[in-house]
Amino acid sequence: MKKHKNLTFCLILGAITLFISCDGSTGPGNGGNGGNGGAWTLEEYRCADNPIADTLDGNRDDLGIPNAIVVKFNGNDPTTFTVPPAITEQVTVTVNGGHIAIMAPYARTIFNMVLSGETPNGSLTLYGIPIVNGFYLNGVNITNPRGPAINIQSSYGIPVYLVGGCGRENKLSDGPYLYNFVEGEDAKGTFFSEKRLAFYGNGYLEVRAVGDRLNGQAAHAIVVDNDLRIESGHITIRESLGDGLHANDDIRIYGGTIQIISTGDAIQNEVEGQTISINNAKVRLRTTGVKSHGIAGEDSTIIDGASDVRIHVTGNGAKGIRTRGFMGMRGGTLGITAEGTRDIDRIVIPPDTSNAAGIKVGNDIDNHPGEGNMEISGGTLSINARSAKYARGLNIDGSLTITGGNTNIVSDNDGIRTRANFSMSAGSLKARASDGQDIDCRGTYTHTGGTLDAPNRREGAN
Repeated sequence: MKKHKNLTFCLILGAITLFISCDGSTGPGNGGNGGNGGAWTLEEYRCADNPIADTLDGNRDDLGIPNAIVVKFNGNDPTTFTVPPAITEQVTVTVNGGHIAIMAPYARTIFNMVLSGETPNGSLTLYGIPIVNGFYLNGVNITNPRGPAINIQSSYGIPVYLVGGCGRENKLSDGPYLYNFVEGEDAKGTFFSEKRLAFYGNGYLEVRAVGDRLNGQAAHAIVVDNDLRIESGHITIRESLGDGLHANDDIRIYGGTIQIISTGDAIQNEVEGQTISINNAKVRLRTTGVKSHGIAGEDSTIIDGASDVRIHVTGNGAKGIRTRGFMGMRGGTLGITAEGTRDIDRIVIPPDTSNAAGIKVGNDIDNHPGEGNMEISGGTLSINARSAKYARGLNIDGSLTITGGNTNIVSDNDGIRTRANFSMSAGSLKARASDGQDIDCRGTYTHTGGTLDAPNRREGAN
């Protein structure tokens, strides 16, 4: 896990990427807020007027969902709950003020959960091995001053449904992690799950992560020790001292609107061999910490479809995207602005030097120039790293292959540097470097098609 940095972010099942106003008109659509990568303005959620699905009853706390454990937080009063008769003997519920723990230790215990209400000092923890068919956030507002707001310790993945409608916004916040949890129990962020989290629905979820964990690391906002999927919904992480979205395994964002402001990485996975992919989603990312990246992937990172991604990083040594293995730009719009300068860590010997960059692909291993390849085959990519001292636009340990798309790069140092080969056969590319090469290719340089505008080039350098 990343350490805390000193520099201080109506249920309708189906994907949707626009904010909807109460009168049914579309949301902000801020023309200056769209895909060039610069400083972006947080768009406030505008709910729709009671768009509850026909299968749900928006006048009931349980939404009319069968076989549901219904939890309602009641301010400073004890949390109330109901358990379906069919599973009463299979579930144990403990309430301590606003804090509620549900234990389901038996296999094949199947139920839904519906959460609503608010508390300034509460939490929900789920233990055991139940199968939760649906975890409905139905206008719940939880602040836990001493740890996670929602802590899923069960052995199966959870499908989370964001129930939409005015007055049904969901908000979660943590605080300093002031107590020891059950031995072996992780507590890494405001919304934590041991297994997969998958988000659906057309509602709104706001998360804040403002606490330090007992090990001194900053808490993340949404964190999963497995894989994370977002199919739809509006998720805003207004601040996170750690990462915004953090998963051990794959992170797949296939719809919805995601906005993240963080001190740590906005989106990070940490296990080699896992992919971060964004397809048909609207994503806005902003990070401020040293070496804090918009997207930090341990293997492959892929942007595709009708995605609209905008990344703004200001910390020294920060990259818009830092991916260890492969970078694929296949469709959509990706705009990145990097503003930080060089970061030098003098604690290690030899000192570790990290420059800012628009996109960094690979592991900085000079003896393995074939690692870390990037392909651009579609979409529009724009990078502005001109104000970031020593920063490159694309810094690629392996090879860059361009077979389509439109790419525009301005940078302080090299516009594009590849330690291996450069190959372009289609698309368009314009690169300008203030202090360096527009293209610095250390291997074989090949241009057979497409429109290339990068007059200052170096080929085959050692």
